[in-house]
Amino acid sequence: MKMDKQDILKIFNDPNFIDVYLEWEAATRSYETHYQRLIEGIPLHSRDRVLDVGASQGSPSQALFRKQPNLEVVAVEPCENVFQIAKAVFTGQGLENLIKKYANNISILNYLGDQYQECSKYSSHISFENGFAEDVHDLSLGKFDHVLASCALHWLIDPEKSFHNFYEVLNPNGTVAISSASWKYKPSHPNL
Repeated sequence: MKMDKQDILKIFNDPNFIDVYLEWEAATRSYETHYQRLIEGIPLHSRDRVLDVGASQGSPSQALFRKQPNLEVVAVEPCENVFQIAKAVFTGQGLENLIKKYANNISILNYLGDQYQECSKYSSHISFENGFAEDVHDLSLGKFDHVLASCALHWLIDPEKSFHNFYEVLNPNGTVAISSASWKYKPSHPNL
């Protein structure tokens, strides 16, 4: 079954899905660990511009800043629920609403508090755009030294268009770092 944008938004904007996701990440920090390993291979330098496609709740950008605190990151995320969490942990905007929402879940509250405590110091180095990877070129965000699409590949509706967009916004000698759960695409997929 091929998904479209509305299918993806329906999944991620379902509060039950996000609650389970946050509960899992609060308990395991598994995505945080994954992002850290992926970021190790990116040659980041001070003042590099990075496009974080599929920024989720902010963990990929957090991993970028852990390696190089003086980056300029543009976080792109299509799903409003996770987009708002990312904005809250980096800027504090909407954090009070999340605290109220998860008041009865100490695990998620501690996780969000930890994220905010670390990420808020980078608030002046990150901006947020609501959009899909397929629309990155149309967002007119300028050029980047690196494009990160971590745990996003398997959600791409049109991988060829997305990869073309990544190339279009990349500076010469820039890098693209991609990871995937790989359940959707196989190495024999004719379009990849």
